[in-house]
Amino acid sequence: PEVVAGKKERYLKIMERWVEAHPQDYMERSHVALTYYSTDRLEEAERAYRFIIEESACYADRNWVVYTTALLFLGRTYMKMGRLEEAMSYLHKAEAVDRDYILTQLTLAELYAQLEEHKAVLEHARLVVDSKRQMTFFPIDYDEVIFSAHLLMARSYKARSMWSQAAASFRSAAATPVDRRSDALGSLSGMYKELGQLGQARSALGEALEMAPEHPEHAFNMGVIELEAGQLDRAEPFFKQALALKSGHMLALLNLGYIAKTQGRLDEAEARYGQAIECDEKGVEARANLAHLLVDQERYGEALTLFREVRSLESGLLDIELGYLLSLVHQPERTWSDCSLVLRSLDGLLIDWSVGEGDLEQSQSAALRLGELGVLLIRSEMHKCAELALRVAVALENDLLEVRRLLAEVLFARGAYWQ
Repeated sequence: PEVVAGKKERYLKIMERWVEAHPQDYMERSHVALTYYSTDRLEEAERAYRFIIEESACYADRNWVVYTTALLFLGRTYMKMGRLEEAMSYLHKAEAVDRDYILTQLTLAELYAQLEEHKAVLEHARLVVDSKRQMTFFPIDYDEVIFSAHLLMARSYKARSMWSQAAASFRSAAATPVDRRSDALGSLSGMYKELGQLGQARSALGEALEMAPEHPEHAFNMGVIELEAGQLDRAEPFFKQALALKSGHMLALLNLGYIAKTQGRLDEAEARYGQAIECDEKGVEARANLAHLLVDQERYGEALTLFREVRSLESGLLDIELGYLLSLVHQPERTWSDCSLVLRSLDGLLIDWSVGEGDLEQSQSAALRLGELGVLLIRSEMHKCAELALRVAVALENDLLEVRRLLAEVLFARGAYWQ
């Protein structure tokens, strides 16, 4: 890439010198403008295309190919710059000159997709897929254009809840001979998954994997389908496949860690979470998962370090605050003032629960309030957070029998029988 970029820059300088000496050579200026556009030098691209449109003899010469291309790519430049109203204006000017030009129609479909005007997307994308092959001012991948149009149609049909039409368009995209055609089947699988049609979601992803067995996200998404269906043994090989195809696939590592933890392979779960942390040094989820795993093993000192790291990266996470508090109360050198500070932070995270100063004077009163918090969290179906709150309460005051009974029920419901 560095060699190609270097050559492109040298050729660009030659073309720039020529255009400076021959300002009315709009053909060469068009090549310069396209180079600016393709390298994201957008302000320079804007000036070059506006010169062709407004100051060159291109229009007077009736050179509609260069003129239309300038209008089109000025519109595309404005799209890249986020100036969508100006983009719309120039794209429709390009359409007025040549309605049949497929790049103009595709670009209009892309613009309307950004604006979420799906009826207009379908109108313009359909003109692309119904078109015949045509000559263009510069080489294009015609199949890629057709694929993109089918994909835009599929997404707009989906947005309008026109499911059968969306499925047909995803299938048409997948039948177009481009390298990324399996992505259309991945999107089709995602649509079926959203509709709760897991059999069809599996089938579409299976086709995608057969079409592109080297694609890590297809394997990963198949694993997610199986994981969400509770089929852990079937999910695990897909996550391993995704990891083999993409070294350091963090989400695959997290899910493999979860499966290992759920199946009681705690050393393996710890290793997977550790690998995920190495892949994302600032990541919160891997650290949080490992911290909770350590808490479940009553390795509170190690967990405390991780919870502190997570709190420094992101604040206001209820499960992290409760896990941190649980780890803190098990430290032999801890002080009650440290614990009360965390309890006050919990107050700010919850709407229907609070602590007063009297609740923080001693551990027994705080334990009672945490027991009440556990009940509220159970009612809200926040079972992991409820478990942590109840464990803190028991750690502070071991004789709270009702709290211990609730904790046992929560642990049993989560399948944590050893605890």
